[in-house]
Amino acid sequence: AASRVEIVVKVNINADGGMGTSFAHVAPTGWLNLIADAVHNFTDGVAIAAAFARRGVPAGWRTAIAVLAHELPQEIGDFSILRVAGFTDFQALGFNLLSATVAIAGTALTFMLLALSQST
Repeated sequence: AASRVEIVVKVNINADGGMGTSFAHVAPTGWLNLIADAVHNFTDGVAIAAAFARRGVPAGWRTAIAVLAHELPQEIGDFSILRVAGFTDFQALGFNLLSATVAIAGTALTFMLLALSQST
């Protein structure tokens, strides 16, 4: 027998606890895509930081441009997956943007770890 996993997230739009939005209608594939995309974006940030730190500024910029070039079509595809999974246009754009910011965390963490490894 197949099991079904349901993820329910409620967000209150109004600060006074008024009308809110429920994501109960969103298919699990939408959430899985967001998690996978966040991990992917994190590793993109690691690659960018490593290129700057280990190969210099020109190589860092080349890596950043290459990552951007492969991210643009992927993010369009991710948006489509999120829409089919049940997110509205606004929600899909917002969650996709949030997922993309994880690259900044990957970059920052990599720079911090590299700095720590050189100071010891």
